[in-house]
Amino acid sequence: MGDGFDLGGIAARPDTGVSRFRDRAGAAAAIRLPPPLTSARKAKILGLNGARVYGVEPKLFRNKAENDGIERLRADYRNAPRPDFESHGPRSRAEFGAFLKHSGNRSG
Repeated sequence: MGDGFDLGGIAARPDTGVSRFRDRAGAAAAIRLPPPLTSARKAKILGLNGARVYGVEPKLFRNKAENDGIERLRADYRNAPRPDFESHGPRSRAEFGAFLKHSGNRSG
């Protein structure tokens, strides 16, 4: 097949394909960047489109979420953090074995 090499029946030569595309369109024109991310675009991407589809009013939902029990616990913790860094469960293979023995080797 001439001076090129065969790729599954397609002859590949250095003067075809990519180089021809670059000559015709230009490398800069081949890369089309998306518009910059603004706050409005981020809001749409991260939930406003879905809210519209499911009939959820974002402002009402946000107000409800800001006043729920979890948010109150978070606010309390932010005002007076009390990290204990305690591990609540087996911390080694031996402790895990003792746990299984004590629990009767039950799963779930």
